[in-house]
Amino acid sequence: MKKYDIVIIGAGCSGLSLAYRLIDLPFRVCVIDNASRENRIRKTWSYWNTYNHPFRHLEKEPNLLLNIKNIKTTTLNCKDYNYCSIDSFDFDKYVMTKIDSCENISLCFDESISDIKEIHG
Repeated sequence: MKKYDIVIIGAGCSGLSLAYRLIDLPFRVCVIDNASRENRIRKTWSYWNTYNHPFRHLEKEPNLLLNIKNIKTTTLNCKDYNYCSIDSFDFDKYVMTKIDSCENISLCFDESISDIKEIHG
């Protein structure tokens, strides 16, 4: 049985972001996801950019499509605001390439978790 210091459940934006920040630290890390690595559901993660993060080079400035009570639709250009998006395909490619080249993190896809036990010692 392999032993890990940290197990991250889910390889979405949060799970992979945490794993990325643990690269080359003295922890054995396992990221487990029940989806396949290649056929995961692709998303766009959008957020108000309020702090400097290591994925800024992946950001795209989105246009927001606003539908107001099904009466009017308008587009808001966010170029002058701190509203940004990252495509999950670009994010996955960047982060997984970094994780694949490190020694301390394992990515496990197509895995289901049926039980969790704490083992002391």
